[in-house]
Amino acid sequence: MDEVLRLSKASNMDYALVSAIGTLSEAELGFYDGGSKKYVTKKLNEHLELASCLGSLSRGSDGSPIVHVHASVSDRDTKTYSGHLINATVGYLVELYLTEVAGTELVKVVDESTGLLALRD
Repeated sequence: MDEVLRLSKASNMDYALVSAIGTLSEAELGFYDGGSKKYVTKKLNEHLELASCLGSLSRGSDGSPIVHVHASVSDRDTKTYSGHLINATVGYLVELYLTEVAGTELVKVVDESTGLLALRD
């Protein structure tokens, strides 16, 4: 997540699509529980394949950057875990791609019915 912010700042990129593949040495994934309006998290402290990682770089209503990414990772036995990527540490290598979204603003505000950040109309 920090690397997405660093790269976007270095490239003067405010809005982007995020994708990545590679390896991680640890990851924390979340599942959003709509009833409690909280994330249930799972920490994986082992070598993992980052099989898929997709998301966005947007801005909050105050202009602060928001990185929202979902990932699928697998362990040595190819057991797969997926969810909202809360945090991760690069293992051997991660290929990270930022594709700038130009000509529009991606601004997120809190959706009161879900408690989640959602793109503003």
